[in-house]
Amino acid sequence: MDMNQVVEAEGRPPRMRRTLVPGFLDEVIAQRNHPARQHLVWKNWYFGRTLRKPNRIVQVFQSVNSPLALYREIYDEVSKYVYLPKE
Repeated sequence: MDMNQVVEAEGRPPRMRRTLVPGFLDEVIAQRNHPARQHLVWKNWYFGRTLRKPNRIVQVFQSVNSPLALYREIYDEVSKYVYLPKE
């Protein structure tokens, strides 16, 4: 790789499924009737048939401030029913 390739690639998205040096596995994957191919591409997201979207995890987070912190005037009434430390 020379600097011209680096300069030409600037600002372009990377090519998908590119190999650095063609090897035995690349030849197996290129031959659709090779007996080892199905074992290489089985459940393989990179060489499989379809490009899959990643699963999204929805995180639900909810928080509220304590009513005692928001309304200091209720401290005396609440302390009649619940033990509240002196802090």
